[in-house]
Amino acid sequence: ASVSQLSLLFVMAQDKLLYTAGEECSIRAWDTRSAKVALCIEKAHANRIRGLATWGTSEDASSSYVASASSDGFVRVWDARYVDKPDVSMTSRPLMEADTRARLTCLTACSIRSM
Repeated sequence: ASVSQLSLLFVMAQDKLLYTAGEECSIRAWDTRSAKVALCIEKAHANRIRGLATWGTSEDASSSYVASASSDGFVRVWDARYVDKPDVSMTSRPLMEADTRARLTCLTACSIRSM
């Protein structure tokens, strides 16, 4: 029997979110207070998602951007503020995409704010 692999990322911000992704190729953000899906990016990648990272803008300290890395080498960045909103036409398109041509196994990001 095979074990399903899952990437997890816990975000401590104004809203407590738990991001999950894995073999189903979708990204979900779970509201830890209600245990409901707060955000879902269906078919974010064609292959298993191996890593997740989030960061916010200087105006919004919460996780505004989500980056995902797939085992096929693609890294994509999503604007989490607009995903799955019915009034936005580009809901499931990444802001950017890069083909690293490598077999990615993890991902990290950092945000530096000037004082």
